[in-house]
Amino acid sequence: MFNETLHGVYPERDSSVASLPQNDRKRRVQDESVLLTLSTDSFIFYLFEEYCKEFIIKPMKKILLVAGETSTDLYGAYLISALKERTKEPVDIFGLGGPRMGSAGMRVIRDFTKEAGTGLDPLTRFTYFARTFRQLVSYIKKERPDVAVLMDLPDFNLRLAKEIKRLHIPIVYYISPQVWAWRSSRIKTIAKLVDKMLVIFEFEKDLYAKYNIPVVFVGHPLLDVIGEIRNPTPNQVRGEIRNRLGIKQARLVIGLLPGSRKSEFIRHFPIMLKSAGLIRDKFSDAVFVLACAPQVTDRLVNQYLNKTDMKIHTYFNQTYNVMQASDLLITASGTATVESAIFGTPLVVIYKVSIVTASILGPLIKTPYYAMVNIIAGKKIVPELMQSEANPKRIANEVIRLIEGTHLKQVSDELLMVRERLGTRGASQRAADEIIKLTPDYAVPNK
Repeated sequence: MFNETLHGVYPERDSSVASLPQNDRKRRVQDESVLLTLSTDSFIFYLFEEYCKEFIIKPMKKILLVAGETSTDLYGAYLISALKERTKEPVDIFGLGGPRMGSAGMRVIRDFTKEAGTGLDPLTRFTYFARTFRQLVSYIKKERPDVAVLMDLPDFNLRLAKEIKRLHIPIVYYISPQVWAWRSSRIKTIAKLVDKMLVIFEFEKDLYAKYNIPVVFVGHPLLDVIGEIRNPTPNQVRGEIRNRLGIKQARLVIGLLPGSRKSEFIRHFPIMLKSAGLIRDKFSDAVFVLACAPQVTDRLVNQYLNKTDMKIHTYFNQTYNVMQASDLLITASGTATVESAIFGTPLVVIYKVSIVTASILGPLIKTPYYAMVNIIAGKKIVPELMQSEANPKRIANEVIRLIEGTHLKQVSDELLMVRERLGTRGASQRAADEIIKLTPDYAVPNK
Protein backbone atom coordinates (compact mmCIF):
# COMPACT_ATOMS: atom_id res chain seq x y z
CA MET A 1 0.00 0.00 0.00
CA PHE A 2 2.81 2.40 0.96
CA ASN A 3 4.66 1.65 -2.32
CA GLU A 4 1.52 2.19 -4.40
CA THR A 5 1.02 5.64 -2.99
CA LEU A 6 4.50 6.59 -4.19
CA HIS A 7 3.49 6.09 -7.82
CA GLY A 8 2.18 9.36 -9.14
CA VAL A 9 4.20 11.40 -6.70
CA TYR A 10 7.10 11.50 -9.18
CA PRO A 11 5.57 12.11 -12.69
CA GLU A 12 8.92 11.91 -14.50
CA ARG A 13 9.53 8.44 -13.14
CA ASP A 14 5.99 7.23 -13.98
CA SER A 15 6.21 8.48 -17.58
CA SER A 16 9.61 6.86 -18.14
CA VAL A 17 8.24 3.53 -16.95
CA ALA A 18 5.15 3.82 -19.18
CA SER A 19 7.31 4.23 -22.29
CA LEU A 20 9.05 0.88 -21.78
CA PRO A 21 7.96 -2.38 -23.51
CA GLN A 22 5.49 -4.45 -21.50
CA ASN A 23 7.98 -7.05 -20.18
CA ASP A 24 10.64 -4.44 -19.37
CA ARG A 25 8.02 -2.23 -17.79
CA LYS A 26 6.89 -5.07 -15.51
CA ARG A 27 10.49 -5.92 -14.55
CA ARG A 28 11.32 -2.23 -13.89
CA VAL A 29 8.28 -1.75 -11.65
CA GLN A 30 9.13 -4.93 -9.69
CA ASP A 31 12.73 -3.81 -9.21
CA GLU A 32 11.67 -0.37 -8.02
CA SER A 33 9.09 -1.85 -5.66
CA VAL A 34 11.87 -3.84 -4.01
CA LEU A 35 14.03 -0.71 -3.76
CA LEU A 36 11.15 1.32 -2.41
CA THR A 37 10.39 -1.38 0.15
CA LEU A 38 14.03 -1.47 1.25
CA SER A 39 14.18 2.30 1.43
CA THR A 40 10.99 2.42 3.45
CA ASP A 41 12.22 -0.22 5.90
CA SER A 42 15.57 1.53 6.22
CA PHE A 43 13.86 4.85 6.88
CA ILE A 44 11.65 3.34 9.57
CA PHE A 45 14.69 1.67 11.14
CA TYR A 46 16.55 4.99 11.04
CA LEU A 47 13.70 6.70 12.90
CA PHE A 48 13.60 3.91 15.46
CA GLU A 49 17.38 4.08 15.95
CA GLU A 50 17.28 7.83 16.51
CA TYR A 51 14.42 7.43 18.98
CA CYS A 52 16.39 4.84 20.92
CA LYS A 53 19.46 7.05 21.01
CA GLU A 54 17.47 9.94 22.36
CA PHE A 55 15.14 8.25 24.79
CA ILE A 56 16.06 4.62 25.44
CA ILE A 57 19.65 3.52 24.90
CA LYS A 58 21.56 6.78 24.95
CA PRO A 59 25.04 6.00 26.38
CA MET A 60 25.44 7.04 30.00
CA LYS A 61 28.17 9.57 30.71
CA LYS A 62 31.03 8.22 32.80
CA ILE A 63 33.11 10.44 35.07
CA LEU A 64 36.19 9.33 36.98
CA LEU A 65 36.94 11.03 40.33
CA VAL A 66 40.11 10.49 42.34
CA ALA A 67 40.40 11.95 45.86
CA GLY A 68 42.48 10.84 48.83
CA GLU A 69 42.13 13.41 51.59
CA THR A 70 39.43 13.94 54.19
CA SER A 71 38.85 17.46 52.86
CA THR A 72 38.66 16.42 49.19
CA ASP A 73 36.26 13.62 50.14
CA LEU A 74 33.99 16.37 51.48
CA TYR A 75 34.45 18.62 48.43
CA GLY A 76 34.03 15.61 46.15
CA ALA A 77 30.67 14.76 47.71
CA TYR A 78 29.38 18.25 46.95
CA LEU A 79 30.79 18.03 43.42
CA ILE A 80 29.04 14.70 42.81
CA SER A 81 25.72 16.15 43.94
CA ALA A 82 26.23 19.13 41.60
CA LEU A 83 27.14 16.86 38.66
CA LYS A 84 24.02 14.77 39.14
CA GLU A 85 21.90 17.90 39.48
CA ARG A 86 23.26 19.70 36.41
CA THR A 87 23.51 16.91 33.84
CA LYS A 88 20.40 16.29 31.76
CA GLU A 89 20.92 12.54 31.61
CA PRO A 90 22.08 9.81 34.00
CA VAL A 91 25.77 9.91 34.89
CA ASP A 92 27.97 7.12 36.22
CA ILE A 93 30.58 8.49 38.65
CA PHE A 94 33.26 6.11 39.91
CA GLY A 95 36.79 6.14 41.29
CA LEU A 96 38.80 6.52 44.48
CA GLY A 97 37.31 8.50 47.35
CA GLY A 98 35.91 8.26 50.82
CA PRO A 99 32.63 7.61 52.66
CA ARG A 100 31.14 11.01 51.89
CA MET A 101 31.66 10.58 48.14
CA GLY A 102 30.14 7.12 48.37
CA SER A 103 27.08 8.49 50.16
CA ALA A 104 26.71 11.13 47.44
CA GLY A 105 26.36 8.41 44.81
CA MET A 106 29.86 7.52 43.60
CA ARG A 107 30.94 3.94 42.97
CA VAL A 108 33.90 3.88 45.33
CA ILE A 109 36.45 1.39 44.04
CA ARG A 110 38.56 1.89 47.15
CA ASP A 111 38.37 4.19 50.17
CA PHE A 112 41.58 6.12 49.59
CA THR A 113 41.09 8.61 52.42
CA LYS A 114 42.18 6.05 55.01
CA GLU A 115 45.63 5.64 53.49
CA ALA A 116 46.54 8.91 51.78
CA GLY A 117 48.74 11.35 53.65
CA THR A 118 50.80 14.48 53.23
CA GLY A 119 54.45 15.00 52.48
CA LEU A 120 56.37 11.74 52.39
CA ASP A 121 53.75 9.63 54.18
CA PRO A 122 52.50 7.87 51.00
CA LEU A 123 56.04 6.66 50.25
CA THR A 124 56.07 4.70 53.51
CA ARG A 125 53.16 2.68 52.12
CA PHE A 126 54.59 2.30 48.64
CA THR A 127 53.29 -1.23 48.11
CA TYR A 128 49.70 -0.26 48.85
CA PHE A 129 49.83 2.79 46.60
CA ALA A 130 51.52 0.93 43.75
CA ARG A 131 48.92 -1.84 43.85
CA THR A 132 46.06 0.66 43.96
CA PHE A 133 47.59 2.56 41.05
CA ARG A 134 47.84 -0.54 38.85
CA GLN A 135 44.31 -1.65 39.66
CA LEU A 136 42.89 1.80 38.98
CA VAL A 137 44.65 2.12 35.61
CA SER A 138 43.29 -1.29 34.59
CA TYR A 139 39.80 -0.24 35.69
CA ILE A 140 40.03 3.02 33.72
CA LYS A 141 41.01 1.13 30.56
CA LYS A 142 37.98 -1.09 31.01
CA GLU A 143 35.44 1.62 31.87
CA ARG A 144 36.74 4.35 29.50
CA PRO A 145 35.34 7.41 31.33
CA ASP A 146 34.37 10.49 29.30
CA VAL A 147 36.39 12.75 31.60
CA ALA A 148 38.74 12.29 34.56
CA VAL A 149 38.62 14.63 37.57
CA LEU A 150 41.69 14.58 39.80
CA MET A 151 41.54 16.22 43.22
CA ASP A 152 44.76 17.31 44.98
CA LEU A 153 47.01 14.31 45.94
CA PRO A 154 49.62 15.32 43.31
CA ASP A 155 52.19 12.57 43.91
CA PHE A 156 49.57 10.00 42.95
CA ASN A 157 47.39 11.98 40.56
CA LEU A 158 50.06 13.49 38.30
CA ARG A 159 51.48 10.04 37.72
CA LEU A 160 47.96 8.77 37.04
CA ALA A 161 47.38 11.67 34.61
CA LYS A 162 50.17 10.34 32.37
CA GLU A 163 48.34 7.02 32.00
CA ILE A 164 44.99 8.71 31.41
CA LYS A 165 46.51 11.01 28.79
CA ARG A 166 47.63 8.00 26.77
CA LEU A 167 43.98 6.92 26.59
CA HIS A 168 42.97 10.34 25.16
CA ILE A 169 40.61 11.02 28.04
CA PRO A 170 40.17 14.72 29.01
CA ILE A 171 41.65 15.57 32.41
CA VAL A 172 40.34 18.17 34.85
CA TYR A 173 42.34 19.00 37.98
CA TYR A 174 40.07 20.28 40.75
CA ILE A 175 41.79 21.48 43.94
CA SER A 176 45.24 22.44 42.72
CA PRO A 177 48.49 21.04 44.10
CA GLN A 178 50.26 23.69 46.15
CA VAL A 179 52.77 24.44 43.40
CA TRP A 180 52.96 28.04 44.60
CA ALA A 181 54.40 26.82 47.91
CA TRP A 182 56.83 24.10 46.88
CA ARG A 183 57.97 22.01 43.89
CA SER A 184 56.86 24.66 41.40
CA SER A 185 58.36 22.56 38.59
CA ARG A 186 55.17 20.50 38.68
CA ILE A 187 53.45 23.29 36.74
CA LYS A 188 55.27 22.14 33.60
CA THR A 189 53.97 18.62 34.12
CA ILE A 190 50.46 19.95 34.62
CA ALA A 191 50.75 21.99 31.41
CA LYS A 192 51.53 18.82 29.43
CA LEU A 193 48.83 16.61 30.95
CA VAL A 194 45.87 18.62 32.22
CA ASP A 195 43.16 20.00 29.94
CA LYS A 196 41.63 22.33 32.54
CA MET A 197 42.50 23.54 36.04
CA LEU A 198 39.67 24.40 38.43
CA VAL A 199 41.18 26.43 41.26
CA ILE A 200 39.68 27.46 44.58
CA PHE A 201 42.00 30.39 45.36
CA GLU A 202 41.96 33.42 43.09
CA PHE A 203 45.74 33.92 43.16
CA GLU A 204 46.13 30.44 41.64
CA LYS A 205 44.35 31.58 38.46
CA ASP A 206 47.06 34.12 37.62
CA LEU A 207 49.77 31.53 38.29
CA TYR A 208 48.41 29.00 35.79
CA ALA A 209 47.51 31.65 33.25
CA LYS A 210 51.20 32.57 33.03
CA TYR A 211 51.86 29.08 31.69
CA ASN A 212 48.91 29.22 29.25
CA ILE A 213 47.12 26.47 31.13
CA PRO A 214 43.31 26.68 30.78
CA VAL A 215 42.15 27.69 34.25
CA VAL A 216 38.88 28.72 35.93
CA PHE A 217 38.54 30.17 39.42
CA VAL A 218 35.37 28.55 40.79
CA GLY A 219 35.62 29.72 44.40
CA HIS A 220 36.09 27.72 47.56
CA PRO A 221 33.69 24.79 48.12
CA LEU A 222 33.80 25.36 51.88
CA LEU A 223 31.39 28.23 51.31
CA ASP A 224 28.92 25.64 50.00
CA VAL A 225 29.64 23.25 52.86
CA ILE A 226 29.27 25.79 55.64
CA GLY A 227 26.46 27.69 53.98
CA GLU A 228 25.12 31.06 54.97
CA ILE A 229 26.75 32.20 58.19
CA ARG A 230 27.59 35.53 59.67
CA ASN A 231 31.20 36.47 60.25
CA PRO A 232 32.19 36.75 63.02
CA THR A 233 29.80 34.46 64.84
CA PRO A 234 27.28 36.68 66.68
CA ASN A 235 27.29 36.42 70.48
CA GLN A 236 23.71 35.11 70.46
CA VAL A 237 24.61 32.27 68.09
CA ARG A 238 27.78 31.51 70.06
CA GLY A 239 25.71 31.35 73.25
CA GLU A 240 23.23 28.93 71.69
CA ILE A 241 25.99 26.64 70.48
CA ARG A 242 27.73 26.70 73.86
CA ASN A 243 24.44 25.74 75.44
CA ARG A 244 24.16 22.71 73.11
CA LEU A 245 27.72 21.72 73.95
CA GLY A 246 27.03 21.95 77.68
CA ILE A 247 29.38 24.89 78.35
CA LYS A 248 26.81 27.69 78.52
CA GLN A 249 28.36 29.42 81.55
CA ALA A 250 31.88 29.55 80.12
CA ARG A 251 33.41 33.02 79.90
CA LEU A 252 36.46 32.07 77.83
CA VAL A 253 36.42 29.07 75.47
CA ILE A 254 39.53 27.85 73.68
CA GLY A 255 39.14 25.21 70.97
CA LEU A 256 41.72 22.52 70.23
CA LEU A 257 41.92 21.07 66.70
CA PRO A 258 44.91 18.70 66.44
CA GLY A 259 44.20 17.63 62.84
CA SER A 260 42.01 15.34 60.77
CA ARG A 261 44.42 12.40 60.64
CA LYS A 262 45.32 10.04 63.44
CA SER A 263 49.02 10.74 62.92
CA GLU A 264 48.41 14.48 63.27
CA PHE A 265 46.44 13.97 66.45
CA ILE A 266 49.27 11.92 67.98
CA ARG A 267 51.83 14.60 67.08
CA HIS A 268 49.84 17.66 68.11
CA PHE A 269 47.45 16.82 70.95
CA PRO A 270 50.08 16.18 73.66
CA ILE A 271 51.61 19.59 72.90
CA MET A 272 48.19 21.28 72.95
CA LEU A 273 47.39 19.58 76.25
CA LYS A 274 50.51 21.01 77.89
CA SER A 275 49.80 24.42 76.38
CA ALA A 276 46.30 24.31 77.86
CA GLY A 277 47.79 23.81 81.30
CA LEU A 278 49.98 26.92 80.93
CA ILE A 279 47.07 28.96 79.62
CA ARG A 280 44.90 27.92 82.55
CA ASP A 281 47.60 29.14 84.94
CA LYS A 282 46.95 32.60 83.45
CA PHE A 283 43.17 32.31 82.90
CA SER A 284 41.76 30.00 85.56
CA ASP A 285 38.22 30.19 84.17
CA ALA A 286 39.24 29.10 80.64
CA VAL A 287 37.28 26.17 79.21
CA PHE A 288 38.99 23.92 76.66
CA VAL A 289 37.02 22.05 73.99
CA LEU A 290 38.52 19.36 71.76
CA ALA A 291 37.18 18.70 68.24
CA CYS A 292 37.92 15.13 67.11
CA ALA A 293 37.92 14.08 63.45
CA PRO A 294 36.36 10.76 62.35
CA GLN A 295 39.73 8.97 62.32
CA VAL A 296 40.28 9.81 66.01
CA THR A 297 38.65 7.40 68.46
CA ASP A 298 37.50 7.93 72.02
CA ARG A 299 40.03 5.32 73.14
CA LEU A 300 42.90 7.28 71.57
CA VAL A 301 41.78 10.51 73.24
CA ASN A 302 41.56 8.86 76.66
CA GLN A 303 45.11 7.56 76.35
CA TYR A 304 46.22 11.16 76.82
CA LEU A 305 43.44 12.53 79.03
CA ASN A 306 43.93 9.74 81.60
CA LYS A 307 47.47 11.00 82.20
CA THR A 308 46.44 14.53 83.18
CA ASP A 309 44.09 16.28 85.57
CA MET A 310 43.17 18.85 82.90
CA LYS A 311 39.45 19.07 82.17
CA ILE A 312 38.97 18.86 78.40
CA HIS A 313 35.48 18.75 76.89
CA THR A 314 35.66 16.30 74.00
CA TYR A 315 33.34 16.34 70.96
CA PHE A 316 33.26 14.04 67.95
CA ASN A 317 32.11 15.20 64.51
CA GLN A 318 31.23 18.66 65.83
CA THR A 319 34.17 20.66 64.50
CA TYR A 320 32.05 23.55 63.23
CA ASN A 321 30.22 23.86 66.55
CA VAL A 322 33.55 23.95 68.37
CA MET A 323 34.82 26.62 65.99
CA GLN A 324 31.78 28.83 66.52
CA ALA A 325 31.65 28.26 70.27
CA SER A 326 35.30 29.22 70.78
CA ASP A 327 36.79 32.63 71.41
CA LEU A 328 40.07 31.38 70.02
CA LEU A 329 41.42 28.21 68.43
CA ILE A 330 44.70 26.32 68.56
CA THR A 331 44.65 24.38 65.31
CA ALA A 332 46.88 22.26 63.12
CA SER A 333 47.71 23.85 59.79
CA GLY A 334 45.37 22.74 57.02
CA THR A 335 41.77 23.16 55.90
CA ALA A 336 40.73 24.06 59.45
CA THR A 337 42.47 27.42 59.14
CA VAL A 338 40.27 28.39 56.18
CA GLU A 339 37.17 27.14 57.99
CA SER A 340 38.14 29.29 60.97
CA ALA A 341 38.42 32.30 58.67
CA ILE A 342 34.91 31.71 57.34
CA PHE A 343 33.57 31.69 60.90
CA GLY A 344 35.79 34.62 61.88
CA THR A 345 37.27 32.79 64.86
CA PRO A 346 40.85 33.91 65.74
CA LEU A 347 43.45 31.17 65.83
CA VAL A 348 47.01 30.12 66.51
CA VAL A 349 48.33 27.71 63.88
CA ILE A 350 50.82 24.95 64.66
CA TYR A 351 52.28 22.00 62.78
CA LYS A 352 54.97 19.37 63.31
CA VAL A 353 56.36 16.66 61.05
CA SER A 354 59.20 14.21 61.52
CA ILE A 355 62.76 15.55 61.49
CA VAL A 356 63.50 13.59 58.29
CA THR A 357 60.45 14.99 56.51
CA ALA A 358 61.25 18.51 57.66
CA SER A 359 64.86 18.29 56.48
CA ILE A 360 63.77 17.13 53.02
CA LEU A 361 60.76 19.37 52.48
CA GLY A 362 61.99 22.48 54.29
CA PRO A 363 64.38 23.68 51.56
CA LEU A 364 61.70 23.12 48.90
CA ILE A 365 59.10 25.45 50.44
CA LYS A 366 59.14 28.85 48.73
CA THR A 367 56.22 30.70 50.32
CA PRO A 368 57.00 32.99 53.29
CA TYR A 369 54.00 31.63 55.20
CA TYR A 370 52.72 28.20 56.15
CA ALA A 371 49.15 28.89 57.32
CA MET A 372 46.67 29.10 54.46
CA VAL A 373 44.93 32.17 55.90
CA ASN A 374 48.25 34.04 55.91
CA ILE A 375 48.98 32.98 52.33
CA ILE A 376 45.57 34.18 51.16
CA ALA A 377 45.93 37.46 53.05
CA GLY A 378 49.43 37.99 51.71
CA LYS A 379 50.62 38.84 55.19
CA LYS A 380 50.87 37.33 58.66
CA ILE A 381 47.51 37.89 60.35
CA VAL A 382 47.60 34.87 62.70
CA PRO A 383 50.57 33.32 64.55
CA GLU A 384 52.04 30.23 62.91
CA LEU A 385 54.38 27.99 64.89
CA MET A 386 56.12 25.20 63.02
CA GLN A 387 58.42 22.40 64.18
CA SER A 388 60.51 23.44 67.22
CA GLU A 389 58.49 26.65 67.60
CA ALA A 390 55.37 24.56 68.15
CA ASN A 391 56.17 23.96 71.81
CA PRO A 392 53.79 24.38 74.79
CA LYS A 393 55.36 27.58 76.16
CA ARG A 394 55.45 29.38 72.81
CA ILE A 395 51.89 28.37 71.96
CA ALA A 396 50.61 29.49 75.37
CA ASN A 397 52.37 32.86 75.05
CA GLU A 398 50.76 33.54 71.67
CA VAL A 399 47.31 32.62 72.99
CA ILE A 400 47.72 34.86 76.05
CA ARG A 401 48.93 37.75 73.88
CA LEU A 402 45.88 37.50 71.61
CA ILE A 403 43.42 37.29 74.50
CA GLU A 404 44.81 40.29 76.30
CA GLY A 405 44.01 43.71 74.83
CA THR A 406 42.05 44.07 71.55
CA HIS A 407 43.96 41.56 69.44
CA LEU A 408 41.07 39.10 69.05
CA LYS A 409 38.86 41.73 67.42
CA GLN A 410 41.65 42.78 65.08
CA VAL A 411 42.35 39.22 63.98
CA SER A 412 38.63 38.54 63.47
CA ASP A 413 38.37 41.56 61.16
CA GLU A 414 41.39 40.38 59.15
CA LEU A 415 39.82 36.94 58.78
CA LEU A 416 36.70 38.55 57.33
CA MET A 417 38.86 39.96 54.53
CA VAL A 418 40.26 36.48 53.89
CA ARG A 419 36.75 35.08 53.61
CA GLU A 420 35.86 37.67 50.96
CA ARG A 421 38.75 36.43 48.84
CA LEU A 422 37.33 32.91 48.75
CA GLY A 423 34.73 33.91 46.16
CA THR A 424 31.00 33.29 46.44
CA ARG A 425 28.84 30.27 47.11
CA GLY A 426 28.21 27.90 44.21
CA ALA A 427 31.78 26.65 43.69
CA SER A 428 30.61 23.04 43.35
CA GLN A 429 28.04 23.96 40.70
CA ARG A 430 30.54 26.04 38.73
CA ALA A 431 33.06 23.22 38.87
CA ALA A 432 30.43 20.74 37.67
CA ASP A 433 29.56 22.96 34.72
CA GLU A 434 33.20 23.14 33.63
CA ILE A 435 33.59 19.37 33.90
CA ILE A 436 30.44 18.67 31.91
CA LYS A 437 31.74 20.86 29.08
CA LEU A 438 34.51 18.32 28.44
CA THR A 439 32.13 15.37 28.06
CA PRO A 440 30.95 14.34 24.55
CA ASP A 441 27.83 16.15 23.30
CA TYR A 442 27.47 17.93 26.62
CA ALA A 443 24.05 19.40 27.34
CA VAL A 444 23.44 22.87 28.68
CA PRO A 445 23.28 22.44 32.48
CA ASN A 446 20.01 22.70 34.32
CA LYS A 447 19.65 26.12 35.93
